Amino acid sequence: EDIDYHSILRYIWASESTIDIEQIFKIARPNEDERLRKRNLNNHYLLWHGTSICNLISILTRGLLVGSLVANATGSLFGKGIYTADVFKKSLGYCSGVKQNDNERCFMLLCEVALGNIKEVGASRVQTNDDDDDEEDEDEVKDDDAVLD
Repeated sequence: EDIDYHSILRYIWASESTIDIEQIFKIARPNEDERLRKRNLNNHYLLWHGTSICNLISILTRGLLVGSLVANATGSLFGKGIYTADVFKKSLGYCSGVKQNDNERCFMLLCEVALGNIKEVGASRVQTNDDDDDEEDEDEVKDDDAVLD
């Protein structure tokens, strides 16, 4: 067993201790490492990306794409981007998989993400337009996602 396997399990169980992990695969897309090095971006992190099973083949074939016409969007609270999180349980909410017996099997990607220069915010402001007042309604949403655009 690879030491990475145990590190990944600890990373998962830090936020979701009740989940059963069946398999962990290491996947490298051809030339992806070289493309990343050429961009010379800093701030590399391992971040989770939850996805549906119907988007998985597209992601594995073409990579994570912003505003993909092929992919089904599951959330865009902060606008167009590739959403990742450092908390497994957060990204798990964006997974949908295949039911087998009484269990749902889904897929999660742990991605090396080069954030580059980042701007940290404590909360996002979401505008709602469901009333006729001149006052703006604002709902605070905790920002624990990383959005790449």
